[in-house]
Amino acid sequence: MTLRDLMNAPDILFGGKTIVLGGDFRQTLPLKKRATKEELIAASIDESYLWWHFKICTLKENMGLLRSGLTNEEQQHSKTFAKWLLNVGNGEIGEPDEENDQDNSWITIPPEYLIIPDETGLSQLIDFIPDATLKTPNAGALQL
Repeated sequence: MTLRDLMNAPDILFGGKTIVLGGDFRQTLPLKKRATKEELIAASIDESYLWWHFKICTLKENMGLLRSGLTNEEQQHSKTFAKWLLNVGNGEIGEPDEENDQDNSWITIPPEYLIIPDETGLSQLIDFIPDATLKTPNAGALQL
């Protein structure tokens, strides 16, 4: 509605502007306080009346594996993690508790993917960003 107002195009979806949404919708659920699983699913973008207006584009190549400077071991670790993550998203890992559909503890994260909650945890999470950039971030330095 805001784009329609700004573009003075009350009858055109998004005021005629192209909108790009990004992310893995299996991993980015909407936030809704005290919502049930069913309410969260109903609030997802693909349940919106606008969804049929979108064109779905799918990435075909894992760009993280194309980073320069990765050793063969790091590349293999990244590839294995990416496959595991896709398997989780596709529901191919774990056995849900049929008696408690709110329980998500049935997915066990392998120890090699865990980040230890200590002073190095953040740098492990975003190890591809140099320390100097973390201390004084700017838009140019964050373009990978």
